[in-house]
Amino acid sequence: MSLRRFVLLLLLASLSGCLTYERSTTRVTIDRKTGIARVQVTYWNLATTETGRDRQRDDMEALDSLRRSDAYFVSSFLRGPNAGIASRRRVWIDHGKIHASYTITTKDLNQLAEGWSAGSSRYRYAPMLEVTQTNGSRTDDEKPVIEWPRTSSILVISERDPHFGEAVPFLPEIRESLAVRLPHPPPAKRHVPTTRRTHRKAHTTKRAAH
Repeated sequence: MSLRRFVLLLLLASLSGCLTYERSTTRVTIDRKTGIARVQVTYWNLATTETGRDRQRDDMEALDSLRRSDAYFVSSFLRGPNAGIASRRRVWIDHGKIHASYTITTKDLNQLAEGWSAGSSRYRYAPMLEVTQTNGSRTDDEKPVIEWPRTSSILVISERDPHFGEAVPFLPEIRESLAVRLPHPPPAKRHVPTTRRTHRKAHTTKRAAH
């Protein structure tokens, strides 16, 4: 399958469909006292490799299940049910493009489903896409990996898919069916202008005080 690389993309590889994304940003913050790692990942411009309506709907349902179901999320992104804590997950649509983010807290980066590992002296990440930015160093291996010393507190890596042009956006009706499920921010509070009577009363009170 020429689009196999999409199926293998980072943590979305565990999904049954063919979701992909244009780029991603990962930031791992490690508490030096406890060793606990907070992993924040954002996917920009999620798309699909499927052109058919039914298969696209399957991909959208998988994405929405990751957003709503703790059990499904943990089974897809972690190696075991007690491997970490899945906290805030978000999917949003901006100018017709679908984006998603999640946060995982774990005591061991080896428990993440894909890519990450932690040895006695280094943290390592095996990229599947093109690395565009990182604060780690690349190895000289045939398939380079990114490394950080175990003394590091922040691990950052950004990736992009050079073949994203082969993906297709979700059909408008599929995208809208997702949009109606997403939480919407509360409406802004209406500003109530001060009435002329209130101004006059405040002015009179001020003159009386003098």
